[in-house]
Amino acid sequence: TPLASTLAADLGWPFVFYIPGCFVAVWLIAWVLMAYDSPAKHPRILEEEQKYIESSIGAKKEKPKVPWLKVLKSLPTWALIVGQFSSNWGNYFLATQLPNYMQNMLGFSIRAN
Repeated sequence: TPLASTLAADLGWPFVFYIPGCFVAVWLIAWVLMAYDSPAKHPRILEEEQKYIESSIGAKKEKPKVPWLKVLKSLPTWALIVGQFSSNWGNYFLATQLPNYMQNMLGFSIRAN
């Protein structure tokens, strides 16, 4: 994108990741300060709104317990974990090292592209 190439050319390619990461951190802080698990826990909600929301949702159902030991012993679970880890490692490696390789080894200008 034009923004990514401008950031990479002016500040260096790592800033293509640092700047969006800062925006995500600010969003996370705002979310933690303003989001609540239920209307009953929200300090700034009107009582009328709380009753309306809770009556619209209906009765809470009890969640079944997750058999974590069976999940962790499952071969398909481990296949998914290994596959996801490997895919993510390859994608992140390419995303972080490809601009460096293209600029330093192949001589491509990030700004010109």
